[in-house]
Amino acid sequence: MLDTPSPSEAPLDITATGDEVKISGPDGLIVSLSREAARASARKLIEVAGEETYQKPLG
Repeated sequence: MLDTPSPSEAPLDITATGDEVKISGPDGLIVSLSREAARASARKLIEVAGEETYQKPLG
């Protein structure tokens, strides 16, 4: 099993160019995905991390 670093508090940096989505993050993380793979990954990330919803206050 790989040793993993402590969880990072820094969000990922994400850019899109054409049909490619580039993701970079802490510890030298660099990933290039198709837009469809990026959408599927985003759905999975929300599912695993939990989706917080904003509810506008009444009044």
